[in-house]
Amino acid sequence: MSAAHYFGIAGNSLTDGQALRANSSLFRTARNDTGRENTVPQYFSPTYQATGTVLHSIVLVLGLFGNCLIILAVVKNKYLRTPVNYHLVSLATADILVLLSSIPDTISSYFRPAHVWVLGQIGCSSLIYLQYFGINASSASMLAFSVERYLALCRPRIIQDPQMEISKVRLVIISIWVGVGLYCSPWIFLTQTSPLNFHDPAGEYRDAMRCHFRFLTEPLAYAMVFVSDLLLFYVVPLLICLYLYVRMAMVVFRSIRRPSRSLQQREDQVLSSPSCDDNYELRRHSNQNRLFSRNEYNDSDSRFRKIIQARIQVAKMLGLVVLLFAVLSLPYRGLMVYNWFATTPWLNIWYVLFARTCIFLNSSINPLLYDLMVRAST
Repeated sequence: MSAAHYFGIAGNSLTDGQALRANSSLFRTARNDTGRENTVPQYFSPTYQATGTVLHSIVLVLGLFGNCLIILAVVKNKYLRTPVNYHLVSLATADILVLLSSIPDTISSYFRPAHVWVLGQIGCSSLIYLQYFGINASSASMLAFSVERYLALCRPRIIQDPQMEISKVRLVIISIWVGVGLYCSPWIFLTQTSPLNFHDPAGEYRDAMRCHFRFLTEPLAYAMVFVSDLLLFYVVPLLICLYLYVRMAMVVFRSIRRPSRSLQQREDQVLSSPSCDDNYELRRHSNQNRLFSRNEYNDSDSRFRKIIQARIQVAKMLGLVVLLFAVLSLPYRGLMVYNWFATTPWLNIWYVLFARTCIFLNSSINPLLYDLMVRAST
Protein backbone atom coordinates (compact mmCIF):
# COMPACT_ATOMS: atom_id res chain seq x y z
CA MET A 1 0.00 0.00 0.00
CA SER A 2 1.71 3.10 -1.20
CA ALA A 3 1.25 6.53 0.03
CA ALA A 4 -0.24 6.38 3.17
CA HIS A 5 -0.30 5.86 6.74
CA TYR A 6 -3.05 3.80 8.25
CA PHE A 7 -5.52 6.61 7.62
CA GLY A 8 -4.77 6.60 3.92
CA ILE A 9 -5.84 10.22 4.02
CA ALA A 10 -2.80 12.21 2.99
CA GLY A 11 -4.12 13.48 -0.29
CA ASN A 12 -4.72 10.85 -2.96
CA SER A 13 -3.00 7.90 -1.39
CA LEU A 14 -2.65 4.49 -2.94
CA THR A 15 -5.71 3.56 -0.92
CA ASP A 16 -7.66 5.87 -3.22
CA GLY A 17 -5.92 4.61 -6.33
CA GLN A 18 -6.47 0.96 -5.50
CA ALA A 19 -10.09 1.65 -4.65
CA LEU A 20 -10.62 3.40 -7.97
CA ARG A 21 -9.10 0.54 -9.89
CA ALA A 22 -11.17 -1.97 -7.93
CA ASN A 23 -14.38 -0.10 -8.67
CA SER A 24 -13.92 1.12 -12.22
CA SER A 25 -12.74 -0.19 -15.55
CA LEU A 26 -11.82 3.32 -16.70
CA PHE A 27 -8.34 3.28 -15.21
CA ARG A 28 -6.41 2.92 -18.50
CA THR A 29 -2.80 3.04 -19.60
CA ALA A 30 -1.29 4.47 -22.75
CA ARG A 31 2.15 4.48 -24.37
CA ASN A 32 4.15 7.61 -24.91
CA ASP A 33 6.61 8.19 -27.75
CA THR A 34 9.29 6.16 -26.00
CA GLY A 35 6.99 3.19 -25.55
CA ARG A 36 6.80 3.64 -21.77
CA GLU A 37 3.42 2.99 -20.20
CA ASN A 38 1.82 6.00 -18.52
CA THR A 39 -1.31 6.11 -16.41
CA VAL A 40 -4.36 8.02 -17.59
CA PRO A 41 -5.61 10.41 -14.86
CA GLN A 42 -8.79 9.27 -13.19
CA TYR A 43 -11.11 11.34 -11.02
CA PHE A 44 -13.74 10.59 -8.42
CA SER A 45 -17.36 10.87 -9.47
CA PRO A 46 -19.22 14.14 -8.70
CA THR A 47 -21.41 12.27 -6.21
CA TYR A 48 -18.40 10.99 -4.33
CA GLN A 49 -16.75 14.40 -4.40
CA ALA A 50 -19.83 16.16 -3.06
CA THR A 51 -20.51 13.57 -0.35
CA GLY A 52 -16.94 13.53 0.94
CA THR A 53 -16.60 17.31 0.82
CA VAL A 54 -19.82 18.02 2.72
CA LEU A 55 -19.32 15.33 5.37
CA HIS A 56 -15.70 16.14 6.08
CA SER A 57 -16.20 19.91 6.03
CA ILE A 58 -18.92 19.63 8.69
CA VAL A 59 -16.77 17.35 10.82
CA LEU A 60 -13.77 19.69 10.48
CA VAL A 61 -15.67 22.83 11.51
CA LEU A 62 -17.45 21.20 14.45
CA GLY A 63 -14.33 19.38 15.60
CA LEU A 64 -12.12 22.46 15.57
CA PHE A 65 -14.77 24.61 17.27
CA GLY A 66 -15.52 22.10 20.03
CA ASN A 67 -11.95 21.10 20.82
CA CYS A 68 -10.77 24.73 20.84
CA LEU A 69 -13.56 25.59 23.30
CA ILE A 70 -12.36 22.86 25.64
CA ILE A 71 -8.80 24.17 25.60
CA LEU A 72 -9.87 27.80 26.06
CA ALA A 73 -12.23 26.92 28.92
CA VAL A 74 -9.48 25.21 30.91
CA VAL A 75 -6.89 27.90 30.13
CA LYS A 76 -9.17 30.77 31.20
CA ASN A 77 -10.80 29.20 34.27
CA LYS A 78 -8.52 28.20 37.15
CA TYR A 79 -11.20 26.10 38.82
CA LEU A 80 -11.26 23.85 35.72
CA ARG A 81 -7.54 23.08 35.95
CA THR A 82 -7.96 19.61 37.41
CA PRO A 83 -6.18 16.34 36.51
CA VAL A 84 -9.05 15.05 34.38
CA ASN A 85 -9.42 18.33 32.51
CA TYR A 86 -5.70 18.50 31.81
CA HIS A 87 -5.96 15.09 30.18
CA LEU A 88 -8.99 16.23 28.20
CA VAL A 89 -6.99 19.24 26.96
CA SER A 90 -4.26 16.86 25.83
CA LEU A 91 -6.86 14.75 24.02
CA ALA A 92 -8.42 17.83 22.41
CA THR A 93 -5.00 19.01 21.21
CA ALA A 94 -4.31 15.60 19.64
CA ASP A 95 -7.72 15.66 17.96
CA ILE A 96 -7.07 19.12 16.50
CA LEU A 97 -3.76 17.86 15.13
CA VAL A 98 -5.52 14.93 13.43
CA LEU A 99 -8.22 17.14 11.93
CA LEU A 100 -5.84 19.79 10.56
CA SER A 101 -3.31 17.33 9.15
CA SER A 102 -5.95 15.15 7.50
CA ILE A 103 -9.20 16.74 6.41
CA PRO A 104 -8.10 19.79 4.35
CA ASP A 105 -5.86 17.73 2.08
CA THR A 106 -8.39 14.89 1.98
CA ILE A 107 -11.08 17.25 0.68
CA SER A 108 -8.77 18.70 -1.96
CA SER A 109 -7.73 15.18 -3.02
CA TYR A 110 -11.30 14.44 -4.12
CA PHE A 111 -10.83 16.94 -6.95
CA ARG A 112 -7.42 15.68 -8.12
CA PRO A 113 -6.58 12.54 -10.11
CA ALA A 114 -5.81 9.42 -8.10
CA HIS A 115 -2.29 9.34 -6.62
CA VAL A 116 -1.51 12.99 -7.40
CA TRP A 117 0.37 14.69 -4.56
CA VAL A 118 0.80 18.46 -4.63
CA LEU A 119 2.52 19.29 -1.32
CA GLY A 120 6.02 18.09 -2.18
CA GLN A 121 8.44 15.91 -0.23
CA ILE A 122 8.17 17.93 2.98
CA GLY A 123 4.38 17.76 2.89
CA CYS A 124 4.47 14.04 2.16
CA SER A 125 6.65 13.23 5.16
CA SER A 126 5.22 15.79 7.59
CA LEU A 127 1.52 15.09 7.04
CA ILE A 128 1.93 11.34 7.38
CA TYR A 129 4.00 11.88 10.52
CA LEU A 130 1.52 14.35 12.02
CA GLN A 131 -1.44 12.07 11.39
CA TYR A 132 0.28 9.15 13.12
CA PHE A 133 1.42 11.50 15.86
CA GLY A 134 -2.08 12.90 16.46
CA ILE A 135 -4.01 9.64 16.52
CA ASN A 136 -1.43 7.87 18.70
CA ALA A 137 -1.25 10.81 21.11
CA SER A 138 -5.04 10.68 21.31
CA SER A 139 -4.92 6.99 22.19
CA ALA A 140 -2.22 7.55 24.82
CA SER A 141 -4.17 10.45 26.35
CA MET A 142 -7.25 8.27 26.57
CA LEU A 143 -5.26 5.61 28.41
CA ALA A 144 -3.72 8.22 30.73
CA PHE A 145 -7.02 9.69 31.93
CA SER A 146 -8.42 6.18 32.41
CA VAL A 147 -5.47 5.29 34.66
CA GLU A 148 -5.89 8.60 36.54
CA ARG A 149 -9.56 7.88 37.21
CA TYR A 150 -8.75 4.35 38.30
CA LEU A 151 -6.20 5.59 40.83
CA ALA A 152 -8.64 8.21 42.14
CA LEU A 153 -11.40 5.65 42.58
CA CYS A 154 -9.60 2.46 43.56
CA ARG A 155 -6.23 3.61 44.91
CA PRO A 156 -7.00 6.93 46.65
CA ARG A 157 -4.07 6.66 49.07
CA ILE A 158 -1.71 7.21 46.15
CA ILE A 159 -3.15 10.70 45.62
CA GLN A 160 -1.37 13.21 47.84
CA ASP A 161 -1.41 17.01 47.75
CA PRO A 162 -3.65 18.32 44.93
CA GLN A 163 -1.03 20.71 43.58
CA MET A 164 1.56 17.95 43.53
CA GLU A 165 -0.95 15.71 41.79
CA ILE A 166 -1.54 18.29 39.06
CA SER A 167 2.24 18.62 38.59
CA LYS A 168 2.46 14.88 38.10
CA VAL A 169 -0.33 14.98 35.55
CA ARG A 170 1.48 17.69 33.60
CA LEU A 171 4.63 15.58 33.63
CA VAL A 172 2.69 12.55 32.38
CA ILE A 173 1.18 14.58 29.53
CA ILE A 174 4.56 15.98 28.49
CA SER A 175 6.02 12.46 28.58
CA ILE A 176 3.18 11.17 26.38
CA TRP A 177 3.72 13.80 23.71
CA VAL A 178 7.51 13.45 23.69
CA GLY A 179 7.34 9.64 23.69
CA VAL A 180 4.71 9.39 20.95
CA GLY A 181 6.55 12.00 18.88
CA LEU A 182 9.75 9.95 19.02
CA TYR A 183 7.88 6.72 18.30
CA CYS A 184 6.30 8.17 15.16
CA SER A 185 9.44 9.96 13.94
CA PRO A 186 10.55 7.13 11.57
CA TRP A 187 7.67 8.09 9.27
CA ILE A 188 9.56 11.23 8.38
CA PHE A 189 12.15 9.03 6.66
CA LEU A 190 9.94 6.20 5.40
CA THR A 191 8.10 8.21 2.76
CA GLN A 192 9.11 9.96 -0.43
CA THR A 193 7.73 11.49 -3.62
CA SER A 194 8.35 10.30 -7.19
CA PRO A 195 7.05 11.18 -10.68
CA LEU A 196 3.74 9.68 -11.82
CA ASN A 197 4.35 9.95 -15.58
CA PHE A 198 0.71 10.56 -16.47
CA HIS A 199 -0.41 10.34 -20.07
CA ASP A 200 -1.82 13.85 -19.99
CA PRO A 201 -2.09 15.61 -23.39
CA ALA A 202 -3.35 18.80 -21.74
CA GLY A 203 -0.19 18.99 -19.68
CA GLU A 204 -1.97 19.84 -16.42
CA TYR A 205 -0.47 16.88 -14.55
CA ARG A 206 2.51 16.13 -16.80
CA ASP A 207 4.92 16.66 -13.88
CA ALA A 208 2.64 15.19 -11.23
CA MET A 209 4.19 13.51 -8.19
CA ARG A 210 2.95 10.84 -5.84
CA CYS A 211 3.63 10.28 -2.14
CA HIS A 212 4.56 6.69 -1.33
CA PHE A 213 6.69 4.42 0.83
CA ARG A 214 10.42 4.76 0.34
CA PHE A 215 11.20 1.04 0.54
CA LEU A 216 8.61 -0.52 -1.74
CA THR A 217 10.66 -3.73 -2.02
CA GLU A 218 10.25 -4.42 1.70
CA PRO A 219 6.49 -4.58 2.31
CA LEU A 220 6.93 -6.82 5.36
CA ALA A 221 8.70 -4.03 7.21
CA TYR A 222 5.73 -1.72 6.73
CA ALA A 223 3.32 -4.48 7.67
CA MET A 224 5.20 -4.85 10.96
CA VAL A 225 4.88 -1.10 11.53
CA PHE A 226 1.12 -1.21 10.97
CA VAL A 227 0.64 -4.25 13.21
CA SER A 228 2.80 -2.82 16.02
CA ASP A 229 0.87 0.42 15.78
CA LEU A 230 -2.41 -1.49 15.97
CA LEU A 231 -1.27 -3.37 19.05
CA LEU A 232 0.44 -0.53 20.93
CA PHE A 233 -2.12 2.20 20.29
CA TYR A 234 -5.37 0.29 19.86
CA VAL A 235 -5.55 -3.27 21.17
CA VAL A 236 -3.40 -2.92 24.30
CA PRO A 237 -4.90 0.44 25.45
CA LEU A 238 -8.42 -0.91 24.99
CA LEU A 239 -7.68 -4.06 26.99
CA ILE A 240 -6.15 -2.00 29.80
CA CYS A 241 -9.08 0.43 29.77
CA LEU A 242 -11.56 -2.44 29.82
CA TYR A 243 -9.94 -3.82 32.96
CA LEU A 244 -9.77 -0.38 34.62
CA TYR A 245 -13.41 0.51 33.95
CA VAL A 246 -14.63 -2.89 35.16
CA ARG A 247 -12.73 -2.31 38.39
CA MET A 248 -14.14 1.21 38.72
CA ALA A 249 -17.66 -0.05 38.11
CA MET A 250 -17.24 -2.57 40.92
CA VAL A 251 -16.04 0.14 43.33
CA VAL A 252 -18.91 2.45 42.42
CA PHE A 253 -21.44 -0.37 42.82
CA ARG A 254 -20.12 -1.28 46.26
CA SER A 255 -20.09 2.35 47.42
CA ILE A 256 -23.76 2.69 46.50
CA ARG A 257 -25.01 -0.67 47.75
CA ARG A 258 -23.06 -0.91 51.01
CA PRO A 259 -25.03 0.76 53.86
CA SER A 260 -23.24 3.13 56.24
CA ARG A 261 -24.24 3.03 59.89
CA SER A 262 -22.89 6.43 60.76
CA LEU A 263 -21.85 9.68 59.25
CA GLN A 264 -18.24 8.76 60.09
CA GLN A 265 -18.51 5.60 57.97
CA ARG A 266 -20.38 7.44 55.25
CA GLU A 267 -17.70 10.12 54.90
CA ASP A 268 -14.88 7.56 55.06
CA GLN A 269 -16.63 5.52 52.37
CA VAL A 270 -16.68 8.45 49.96
CA LEU A 271 -13.24 9.73 50.90
CA SER A 272 -11.72 6.28 50.39
CA SER A 273 -12.75 6.38 46.71
CA PRO A 274 -12.90 10.00 45.52
CA SER A 275 -15.06 10.54 42.49
CA CYS A 276 -13.89 13.76 40.88
CA ASP A 277 -11.23 16.40 41.17
CA ASP A 278 -13.39 18.52 43.46
CA ASN A 279 -12.99 15.76 46.04
CA TYR A 280 -9.48 17.00 46.79
CA GLU A 281 -10.90 19.81 48.88
CA LEU A 282 -13.11 17.39 50.79
CA ARG A 283 -10.20 15.06 51.44
CA ARG A 284 -8.08 17.87 52.88
CA HIS A 285 -10.76 18.61 55.47
CA SER A 286 -11.57 14.99 56.32
CA ASN A 287 -9.86 15.16 59.72
CA GLN A 288 -11.80 18.17 60.96
CA ASN A 289 -14.42 18.01 63.74
CA ARG A 290 -17.12 15.43 62.88
CA LEU A 291 -19.80 16.63 65.38
CA PHE A 292 -22.84 17.75 63.38
CA SER A 293 -26.29 18.85 64.29
CA ARG A 294 -29.22 17.04 62.63
CA ASN A 295 -29.47 19.67 59.88
CA GLU A 296 -25.74 19.52 59.30
CA TYR A 297 -26.02 15.74 59.08
CA ASN A 298 -28.69 16.01 56.40
CA ASP A 299 -26.64 18.56 54.47
CA SER A 300 -23.58 16.34 54.65
CA ASP A 301 -25.66 13.32 53.62
CA SER A 302 -26.83 15.21 50.55
CA ARG A 303 -23.30 16.29 49.75
CA PHE A 304 -21.99 12.72 49.86
CA ARG A 305 -24.79 11.56 47.56
CA LYS A 306 -23.83 14.26 45.06
CA ILE A 307 -20.20 13.18 45.25
CA ILE A 308 -21.16 9.59 44.43
CA GLN A 309 -23.34 10.78 41.56
CA ALA A 310 -20.46 12.90 40.23
CA ARG A 311 -18.17 9.88 40.44
CA ILE A 312 -20.56 7.83 38.35
CA GLN A 313 -21.03 10.65 35.84
CA VAL A 314 -17.30 11.16 35.26
CA ALA A 315 -16.67 7.43 34.90
CA LYS A 316 -19.55 7.09 32.43
CA MET A 317 -18.34 10.01 30.34
CA LEU A 318 -14.75 8.79 30.10
CA GLY A 319 -15.88 5.22 29.52
CA LEU A 320 -18.03 6.38 26.63
CA VAL A 321 -15.04 8.24 25.15
CA VAL A 322 -13.08 4.98 25.20
CA LEU A 323 -15.98 3.05 23.67
CA LEU A 324 -16.35 5.53 20.81
CA PHE A 325 -12.61 5.40 20.21
CA ALA A 326 -12.79 1.62 19.87
CA VAL A 327 -15.79 1.63 17.54
CA LEU A 328 -14.81 4.55 15.32
CA SER A 329 -11.16 3.54 14.89
CA LEU A 330 -11.86 -0.08 13.99
CA PRO A 331 -13.09 0.24 10.35
CA TYR A 332 -9.94 1.85 8.97
CA ARG A 333 -7.42 0.14 11.24
CA GLY A 334 -8.91 -3.22 10.36
CA LEU A 335 -8.97 -2.41 6.64
CA MET A 336 -5.32 -1.35 6.52
CA VAL A 337 -4.05 -4.40 8.39
CA TYR A 338 -6.22 -6.78 6.35
CA ASN A 339 -5.08 -5.35 3.02
CA TRP A 340 -1.44 -5.62 3.99
CA PHE A 341 -1.78 -9.39 4.42
CA ALA A 342 -4.53 -10.18 1.88
CA THR A 343 -3.52 -11.60 -1.49
CA THR A 344 -6.18 -9.44 -3.14
CA PRO A 345 -6.77 -6.18 -1.22
CA TRP A 346 -10.41 -5.30 -0.56
CA LEU A 347 -11.04 -1.64 -1.27
CA ASN A 348 -14.42 -0.14 -1.94
CA ILE A 349 -14.34 3.63 -2.40
CA TRP A 350 -17.52 4.14 -0.39
CA TYR A 351 -16.25 1.99 2.44
CA VAL A 352 -12.99 3.98 2.43
CA LEU A 353 -15.07 7.17 2.69
CA PHE A 354 -17.06 5.67 5.57
CA ALA A 355 -13.91 4.53 7.40
CA ARG A 356 -12.24 7.90 6.99
CA THR A 357 -15.32 9.67 8.28
CA CYS A 358 -15.30 7.44 11.37
CA ILE A 359 -11.68 8.40 12.08
CA PHE A 360 -12.51 12.08 11.69
CA LEU A 361 -15.61 11.76 13.89
CA ASN A 362 -13.49 10.20 16.61
CA SER A 363 -11.47 13.44 16.68
CA SER A 364 -14.49 15.76 16.68
CA ILE A 365 -17.27 14.11 18.68
CA ASN A 366 -15.77 14.26 22.18
CA PRO A 367 -16.74 17.91 22.91
CA LEU A 368 -20.34 17.12 22.00
CA LEU A 369 -20.21 14.09 24.26
CA TYR A 370 -18.96 16.18 27.21
CA ASP A 371 -21.76 18.70 26.71
CA LEU A 372 -24.45 16.00 26.56
CA MET A 373 -23.17 14.32 29.70
CA VAL A 374 -23.10 17.63 31.61
CA ARG A 375 -26.64 18.44 30.51
CA ALA A 376 -27.82 14.98 31.54
CA SER A 377 -26.37 15.43 35.02
CA THR A 378 -28.08 18.77 35.66
